[in-house]
Amino acid sequence: MTTIIGVKAEKGKKNQRGIVLGSDGHLTSIKYDWGNGNEIGKTRFPYTKLYVSRDGLFALGLTGVNDELYANFFNALLKGKYDLKSVIKKGKFEEFERLNASRWDGRHPKLEISNEFLLATRFEEPKLYHVWTLGRVEEITGRSLGGGSKYSGDHIQRELERTGRELPDITMSYALKLVNDGLIGADKDPHSSGLFDIVVATEEKMFNFEKEIKKRMGKARKDTFSFIREQVLI
Repeated sequence: MTTIIGVKAEKGKKNQRGIVLGSDGHLTSIKYDWGNGNEIGKTRFPYTKLYVSRDGLFALGLTGVNDELYANFFNALLKGKYDLKSVIKKGKFEEFERLNASRWDGRHPKLEISNEFLLATRFEEPKLYHVWTLGRVEEITGRSLGGGSKYSGDHIQRELERTGRELPDITMSYALKLVNDGLIGADKDPHSSGLFDIVVATEEKMFNFEKEIKKRMGKARKDTFSFIREQVLI
């Protein structure tokens, strides 16, 4: 399961307005019994779900089935194969719709074997989009996708109601808080908890914090075990 969160902030200094993307940092692999098709086990391992394009002009938060079609499409997208500006202007990502439809044998949509994603761009000013399974490209101010989205979305909605604020009339600092709170809320989904990633898009720059987050979380774990050892071995 996956949790992807996107929040737009338009309040504050110009260079501190933009988009915050957040995600959990695990992939869950499910094993099935070939005889009866029943689920017989799950394996979780670290996995990146937020990606920044080579030119730093857009970032993606990916959710859905992880297969070769998925990998090939998003690698091509990040390398600039598709004209995203034209896709956004048209409001339809036809190649993405075809990718999903190719899995369904011409019958009916099967959401369990499909993808959708959040898209943060900084072509002119920072903007946030939801690219739906059937290719629609919708500009939004905030959304949560994936298996943990109910928990994260409820968490964020309660916080906005508590403070009387509305998206996107918030500061970048508060947007970061909302995304962090949402990821904490998604911990109720056992397949979304643990590691996390953050990407921030402003008018001037795209910030990818994946390496720093992993570095700091690794250090925190090491320091914690050092503390435990010191307490036990006094």
